[in-house]
Amino acid sequence: MDFIRFLHAPLLSAIGGLILLFVITYFILKYVDEEFKPKIRFVRDWLALGLIAMFVWFAISAASVNEVPRKVIDRSVVNDRADTVLQQGKEAKEESQETQEVKKIPIEQQPKGDLK
Repeated sequence: MDFIRFLHAPLLSAIGGLILLFVITYFILKYVDEEFKPKIRFVRDWLALGLIAMFVWFAISAASVNEVPRKVIDRSVVNDRADTVLQQGKEAKEESQETQEVKKIPIEQQPKGDLK
């Protein structure tokens, strides 16, 4: 499955190239004289075969040279650090809420006079 994912972009590029080749030759064949059509089809077919051959060559060379990573990555260190950061954020939020609590002073103890 990893190898298929590895070849996903080249495969889509090859398919897109083939579609583009056939669309362009369709419009060229539509407006060209009958005497040139067999030559244009011949060139189109060889270009398509060349494109397919290049993709197959790329796939074989990629399979023989490149190693697709198969190791499972241990993310426990990252998860522990994230948990620590979240816990510190919760503690900081609780501390800030405690300091922001309004202390109620009874009316008898409130200062009297102008508060200008």
